[in-house]
Amino acid sequence: MSEPTIPFLFQKSVALSSYRDRQFRGSEGDQDKKLLQSTTLYVGNLSFFTTEEQIHELFSRAGDVKRIIMGLDKTTKTPCKSKKFVYFCSY
Repeated sequence: MSEPTIPFLFQKSVALSSYRDRQFRGSEGDQDKKLLQSTTLYVGNLSFFTTEEQIHELFSRAGDVKRIIMGLDKTTKTPCKSKKFVYFCSY
């Protein structure tokens, strides 16, 4: 079996984080393969005033951004501080 390809964003990384999702159904090796193939990035702890355009400008430096998801507060319908995901294009 060949080694999984590493997305452009993570090619310079040395190793995966030691964090493991306890809800993942599969072996640790399976989880590592999925992480190495992932094109989704969770971004947290940003200012409430961070715009989608600012996130796009920053992360487009690492690769082609496919989509940005910004969670909204249930009550105020304003962007949440910690619910942002950046999806990169995969080639």
